[in-house]
Amino acid sequence: MSQIATVASHKKVFVQTFGCQMNERDSESVRGLMQSRGYDFTEDIDQADVVLYNTCSVRQHAEDRVFGRHGKLMSIKKQRPDTVIGIMGCMAQEHGADFFR
Repeated sequence: MSQIATVASHKKVFVQTFGCQMNERDSESVRGLMQSRGYDFTEDIDQADVVLYNTCSVRQHAEDRVFGRHGKLMSIKKQRPDTVIGIMGCMAQEHGADFFR
């Protein structure tokens, strides 16, 4: 077992996908990679050690939904500073560090 898989054992990941079908496929790839590294998955964001949002900036509704969850992410990080929060996809490329201000 690799070092990464050993460290990740029993860590929980929450993955949420916003936007297009291509994002759904990308999220499935990420899930497969995380699973191969020993992560488990949760549907409860409050139980997650890692929170990943796969975002889309092509569809305004998807972008609005992501920004609408910003407060929840900041609350999680404040309550559990060791939680890893990752933003992937188009919005991450377009807005970058704005997510964490």
